[in-house]
This record gives sequence, structure tokens and C-alpha cells, in this order.
Amino acid sequence: LHPALSALQPFWNTNKLAFVQAAGMTSPNRSHFAAMDEMERAAPGTSARSGWLDRTIGLHAPGGPFGAVQMGSTDIPESLTGPWPEIGMNSISSFRLSGTGNPTERAAWSTVLTSLYNVAPPEISDAATNTLGALNTAASLGAYTPANGATYPNSSVGKALRNTAQLIKANVGLRVLTIDLGDWDMHAGLGRVDSGWMRDKLTDLGNSLAAFGNDLGAAMSGVTLVTISEFGRRVDENESGGVDHGWGNVMMVMGGNVVQGVHGTWPGLAKANLVQGDLRATTDYRAVLADILVNRT
Repeated sequence: LHPALSALQPFWNTNKLAFVQAAGMTSPNRSHFAAMDEMERAAPGTSARSGWLDRTIGLHAPGGPFGAVQMGSTDIPESLTGPWPEIGMNSISSFRLSGTGNPTERAAWSTVLTSLYNVAPPEISDAATNTLGALNTAASLGAYTPANGATYPNSSVGKALRNTAQLIKANVGLRVLTIDLGDWDMHAGLGRVDSGWMRDKLTDLGNSLAAFGNDLGAAMSGVTLVTISEFGRRVDENESGGVDHGWGNVMMVMGGNVVQGVHGTWPGLAKANLVQGDLRATTDYRAVLADILVNRT
């Protein structure tokens, strides 16, 4: 693997890591907002307004208050938009009612709010009960120490994955969890192979994923982690030493039941093989997700 991702080499060596090259949507879309909307709904050309993860959760029992979680932010992604309940949190320790740091005060508020919402209509009481149950569970988890000597970077993705590992180990009914990792829009100052913005971001991501895998240990066999982006970057560097919005990208898949290797058809970087200066996407990103949903056991 590239030195920036060297922390992931042990997972590659033990068949727990794969890459899907030239992956993306069926046609180029260089708008962050339009591309994210289409990718997270995963239903182009239809009237569906729900997210693909919400529709997936709807096929099964939700799994309790922590069935679907957005970690690292309270902004719920469109992939979780829909009728099924979800929770957004910055971290487990900060997930509490405002101004209720004292356990006695927190318990009193929980009792009062539970009584209040018990007489509310189901469309209101269900969401409130779900949230109150999650708050109580989060408060009971306490401090967390990663296992197997895992050391997470002190970055947004490192912290989010640390909290994710804690939830997985706590057996709180977690089925799906999303993490948003920004700051990849490298229109200027991309850097070099051995230093700079891109290398630093990849190093942080690689170290965070490696810490997560090491922390979970054998439990990683029950987890499938996928990285995905709304689009790739153009092949040619621009005048500012960066690369603009493109098409084909790379997906990473890590965890149990992964077929190690580099998958997908590589279209090549010759000018004749590009699409308006972009790497052609030869694998529909939904095919990767569908394979996981259908075949993951």
C-alpha cells in the first residue's frame, strides 16, 4: 500500500481490506450538493425522497434507539432520511440533555419528559421515547479505553471511529452508522506524493481505520466498513496546484467477509479513455453497496 495508508497493511495481508477502483455514479455530476443528494438517495430517475440506508433499515427491525446513528455530527445525512428513527451525536459523552450534567438532574428530567410524551400522539411520542432511551443508554456507558493497544488520532474521524467502536462493543443494537469526513475539496495546494494536504488526509484516515480495526479485534469480523465519496477529481492538475471535481473515484471496504484485492475495471488514464478530462466510472457504487447488503452474513 501507499506509505500514507501503511497502517492498513496488516488488514490487507489478512484479507480484511479491499479497494474498488473507478467507482462512482452512472454519469458525471460535479456539483457537491446534487451529487450527494443522488448518491445518498441511490434512486436516480425515481420519485423516492428517502435515503438508501433508511430504506434498508425499514426492511428489518430497527434494533432499538441506536439502530441507526450519525456519529461526529448532529446533522443527519440524506442516506438516513425517511420514516425510520435515527440519532445524530457529536460523541457519546456529549450526547445528553442540555444542562443535565448531574446524574440526579438527568434522571429527573428523563422521568418528567417520559411522562409528558406518554400522552402525546405516536408520531411524536415514538421519537421522544426513542431519544430518551438512547440518552439513558449513552449515560450508562461511561469512560472508554480502546483495546489491543489501539491509539486513535486526535482528529474528527479518529474520535468518531473511537466512539463507534465503543457503541459496537456495548451491544446497544447498532445496525448502521455513518460518519462524514470533510476537507477533501482540494482545488488548490493538493501537495506531493510524499507531503501535503492529500497525503496528510490519507494518513489520518489510514491511521484512524487501523486503530478502529485493532480496537475491535475479532469483533471486526462482524463489521463491514465502506468509504465512499460523491465524486472523484479530474486527472489534470489545475493552475493552483489542485484538482477540480471529477467522476471516477475509489471505494474502500474493510472488515469481515471481504475479498481482498483491487476490484473493478480500470479504464486507464490515456486521454482517449477519459470523459471530459475525468476518470471514467466503470463500477456503479450501488453495485458495491448491494453486494454487501445481499451477501454480508
